[in-house]
Amino acid sequence: MKEILIVGVALFLLPSPSAAQSRESFKGWLGVDFMNSSSVQGQDPRNGIMNKAFQPVPADIVITYPELGSTLAIQAEGGVRLPWRLGVGIQFSAMSHDGVVELGVTVPHPVGPAGVSASAFKDVPFQPIRRERALDIVVVYHIPVADRWQVRLLGGPSYIWFSQQSVTDFTFGWDALDQAGAINVIHIANTVQSGELKGHAWGYNVGGDVSYFFKPAVGLGAVAKLNRASFQTVDPVTGNGAEISLGHVSVGGGLRIRF
Repeated sequence: MKEILIVGVALFLLPSPSAAQSRESFKGWLGVDFMNSSSVQGQDPRNGIMNKAFQPVPADIVITYPELGSTLAIQAEGGVRLPWRLGVGIQFSAMSHDGVVELGVTVPHPVGPAGVSASAFKDVPFQPIRRERALDIVVVYHIPVADRWQVRLLGGPSYIWFSQQSVTDFTFGWDALDQAGAINVIHIANTVQSGELKGHAWGYNVGGDVSYFFKPAVGLGAVAKLNRASFQTVDPVTGNGAEISLGHVSVGGGLRIRF
């Protein structure tokens, strides 16, 4: 039984007569990958302090968006082979991030000693806080290697669009127990108004792919890539301009089919 199993595996792995020519003669490819993708955006550029008029004293408003970190992404691709070991294809990827936005309010006491103030903070979870979709147009160069292996270098323009939940407004209350004392109490209301920030931008992508074909037309591959773009917006609460970074650094692998 053991010998039969060994022979079966050997026959399965042996190249067919067309294996050697398949590397050079295939006309196109398809693939699907599961990737760990880390956002290229670090600290959100909208984070900061806004001074808002609030009778009888001004209040400092702080909205802190989280760093997006890494998430699972799915990518599908297809392309056609061209002369001179070149090819052209498209890759579509999708991912989403969850996160918690922190709201903060600080109000100094109107008649108390200097430096006496009160603060309140509230966490607002969003699931998801951002969705991204990317269409990468890739020019591919196939590096000549052994028959069962395929190595590709990729690069080209990217079109990335996104939607992100953003805080548009929130309310808070302020109480001073008496004007002679230095006691402040702030309450942030449970109702926080939010809206969806949407946008799209052109950018670029670069990457590489290594695949092993256990059959002439079917194999497994590993991919590493970067796509990146930027989008200009205005924060609805602070009114400040901000540049949102789009794109991910992704590493993963999946199925490869060539035909």
